[in-house]
Amino acid sequence: MEFIFSFLLKLMIIFLGGGLVSLFAFWVAKESNIAARLLYGALTGIPDIKIVKKKKVILKSALYELLMPAGEKLKLFSSQKGIRIF
Repeated sequence: MEFIFSFLLKLMIIFLGGGLVSLFAFWVAKESNIAARLLYGALTGIPDIKIVKKKKVILKSALYELLMPAGEKLKLFSSQKGIRIF
């Protein structure tokens, strides 16, 4: 009987430990991504721009609507030949 309980205890410790390690690794990756994005923006002077809408026109072309930090919206058309601002 002791063998069954010790075996179940070992399995429980392994699964809980693996879950906690995975959770910690996910948290570290998420925080390092945020820190890297903030550091890149501070070093290059490029503000944090968010994509509001994306519409595929053809296979390799799309129309984007971006939200700038000042609250203004910017429309871009991206294709193989380049990017055009509307």
